[in-house]
This record gives sequence, structure tokens and C-alpha cells, in this order.
Amino acid sequence: MPRFVYYLFTFFSFIPFVKAQNDLDALRYSQGGVGGSARFKAMGGAFGAIGADVSCLNYNPAGIGVYRKGEMNFSFGLRVNSSETEHYGNKTDLSKANFAYGNFGIAGSWQSKKHPEERHSIGLSSTQLQNFNASTRYSARTNKSMANDMLSFATGNNIASLNGAYEGLAFNVFLIDTASIPNSYYSFVDPNKTVLQNREIQTTGRLNETALGYTYGYKDIFYIGASLGIPSIKYEYTSAHTDADDKDSMQVTRLANNTFTTSYSNLPVTAFYPDLLGFKSMNYTETFSTSGNGYNLKLGFLVRANEFFRLGAYVHTPTFFNLTDRFSYSLRVNWDTGKTTEGAFPDNEGIFEYTLVTPTRYGACAAFVFKKLLVVGVDYEGINYGKAILGSDNPKDFEGVNVVIKNKYKTAHNFRFGGELNLMPAFIRLGYASYGSPFGDMFSGNQVRNILSFGGGLRTRSGLYFDLTYQQQVTREDFYLLRPSYIQKSKLTNVGTLFVFSLGCKF
Repeated sequence: MPRFVYYLFTFFSFIPFVKAQNDLDALRYSQGGVGGSARFKAMGGAFGAIGADVSCLNYNPAGIGVYRKGEMNFSFGLRVNSSETEHYGNKTDLSKANFAYGNFGIAGSWQSKKHPEERHSIGLSSTQLQNFNASTRYSARTNKSMANDMLSFATGNNIASLNGAYEGLAFNVFLIDTASIPNSYYSFVDPNKTVLQNREIQTTGRLNETALGYTYGYKDIFYIGASLGIPSIKYEYTSAHTDADDKDSMQVTRLANNTFTTSYSNLPVTAFYPDLLGFKSMNYTETFSTSGNGYNLKLGFLVRANEFFRLGAYVHTPTFFNLTDRFSYSLRVNWDTGKTTEGAFPDNEGIFEYTLVTPTRYGACAAFVFKKLLVVGVDYEGINYGKAILGSDNPKDFEGVNVVIKNKYKTAHNFRFGGELNLMPAFIRLGYASYGSPFGDMFSGNQVRNILSFGGGLRTRSGLYFDLTYQQQVTREDFYLLRPSYIQKSKLTNVGTLFVFSLGCKF
């Protein structure tokens, strides 16, 4: 059958869209971080039993009950994300800086006139829990080209069943072609030659949460609080993958008698097209964005056991998200003749709406106060990422993905530690947080997020205050550019550095 007939057949036979949602999306939006004011960040977020910070509304809402009056603050800063990758022994560094919103919050507290032993507190906060801005680049020479990964997915399948976002695109732009054997294909990238492989990944966006809370206090000993959380997600992802025959090792020469000679080791001369000849380079680009909102409820309590010791605990219900993904895929191939073949899937931007239910989160906290000179906080938090659930109008859309989530992920154990030394009017703070791996590792290992922080503050008699914090988060993980059974894992180390400033007042 002529090649153009195959092309027409496969063009009209692709499935209408490809769902990009997977277990990584569920994990990304289920994770949290140390988000809040500069003081909150400087002390590692260990405020579950310390309280008296508006940021508590996003963690243990009972914490705002410790307020005696009111407070308002605003935080912002500069975030620098640096990545180091190792791909087939080659190391690459890349950095990206951006403005970082911290939080805005206001809270107030008053004593009941009819029942002086009772205290009421309310608060409103807007907090950035995650910042997704990052740049990563992988680069190396390898014979593991994406074209041959596409080939392996195509082999054994008829043209109509090829994935329009991946191997189907490769077929449409002549990167792979049919052989004489049914459901058999070959690639125009020689698997016995090396290519210069590059992939650059750019991500932007944030997970912000607005929280409105109330706390009831009794005799300034016992506090119980609740907050309604309304998180919003904006996430954009672009991956540009390039394989290039930079050493021109895949040559095809057309002779005067319309015959060919070739340096290819895997293909006969009859396989080549005279207007294309040898492979020069390919670029596969994947883009998708996620946006949406959700809601959750947080419940917590705090007890002053005595003037030195406090205890607290909290639970967060699952967050119920309604999300929309927009996605597109494109492939461009450059040939030795100077011609370019290219295609995109879908023809217009793909759109898919779905839901995500994140796991329940629970925590226990303790704080030690020494004569208003020193305060130390310790928080523990647990979350079972295997409980996340993706869904849509069609119950079968995510059956397989939800099974993967359940079997793949475990309970993560998160710890936050922080201290503050009061040298009135100055304050010195130090903090550490460790967010455990979704595979169960604590404090060290892949996908464990370790966060170190320190900072200081200055209080004025008028109630104004200024806080400055330095925070650094380090994460390591293994990354596969292509199918794990086909390509070696690459190593990724991400270092996120944040300088955050808060301006606030007490009233």
C-alpha cells in the first residue's frame, strides 16, 4: 500500500484525545510545604502548638486562639530554583529565579463579655503552599533515541491503534515507517548510532490556599478551631526533547542512477525517501496546563498544659478538586535534504475535566515556652498518598491509574522543628522541616524534601514589625526521560532557595 494511503488511514483513525492525567498529577497536588509568613517559614512551620500566627489557619487552626488582640501581615520574596542533572554520566546545571508570593493574613481575638473565661478568634489568610517554578535540562550522547522508543510502542500494533500523541505522530512525520510484515515498523534513527540528546523542562505555577477560620478558647487553656480551606491550582508544564545526529553518522547518498548508498546499519537502501534521505534531528514538545479549585476543612485543638508546655493536634479532610487540563503534543523532524516534516496532536488544544480527592492529613504537635525568652516547636504530620483518587464522568477513565496510586504510594511522615529567641526588640529564629517520600523514606532518600531555614525580626513599640527569612529546600530523585525498561535512569537534584520578607502590625 502506498505510504500516503497509510497516512490518510491513520489520520482518521486516531482516538479523539489522550488523557495526560496520571499518578504524578495526584501526587503533585496532594503534597504541601512550609507556606506562610516569614516568621512561620523561619521556624520550619512548627507552629501547630505554638500558635499566634495567621499561617496556622492552613495547618492547625486552633493556633489563632492564642492571639490576645489582632494582627495583620503580608509576605513576599525572591525564589531561585537550581537543578543539577546527571544523564548518562553528563552533568548539567540550570537555574531560574522568580518573584514569590508568601501570604496575606489578618486575625483578631476578643473576650466574651458575658463569659469572661471564653475567648473567640477569627482569621483570614491567603497562603502559597507550593511554588512550581523550575527549569531542568538533561543532556548526553546516547544510542537510546526517542524515535526507537516510539518504534517499540508501535511494533505489534496496527496503524489505527497507534497513540496519536506519541508513536502515531512519529508515523505521520515519517520518523518510523511500516515494514513488509503486518504490524511491523522500522525507525529512521539507527539504534547502533549515537545521538546528542537534550530535554529541557520548564514548569510554572503555584498552589495557593485561602483559609477562613474560627477558634473558641476556654480560660486561655483549651482552644478548638476550624478553618475552611479553598485551594487554587495553576500549573504549566513544557517539555522539549531533542535528538540530533550532530556527527552526521546517518548518511544517505543519492547516486546519479537514482540508487542510494547509506551508512545506516539497520536499513536497506530501498527504505529511504529521495526527498528526505538521512535523519538530522527531531524535536518532540509536550505542553499541558492544569487549573482548578477545591475545598477542604481543617479541625484542630491546642492545650496549654502549663506555662511551659503546650500540646496540639489537627486533622485535614481530603481536598476535593475540580480540575481542567489543556494539552498538546508536536513533533518536528529535520532531514539531510533540508526538508522538515512535522505534525501535532490533537489538531486543536485538547481539554479534559476531572476531579481529584487528596488524602486525609493529620498531625500532632508540642511546644516549649521558657519565660517568653525562648519558644521551641515540634510538629509531626502523616499523609497516605496511596489514598488519592482521580475521577471523571466516566468511572472507567481512571480505574487503572487509581490502582497504580494505591499500590505505588505509601504513608509519608513529615516533621517540622523550629525555635525563636526573644532579644526584644530583635528576634532570632531557626527551623528545619523534612517532608517524607511518598514511598515511605524519612529524612533522607529520593523524593524526601529537606528544608532548612533561619531568619530574624524586629518589633517596634507602635506594633509594626519586620521579618526576614532565608529558606533552602533540597530534593533528590531519579528521572526517566523515556520508558524505564528502555533507558537508564537519570539523577536530579533540585535546590530551591527563598528569601522572604514580611511586614506586619499588631493591633
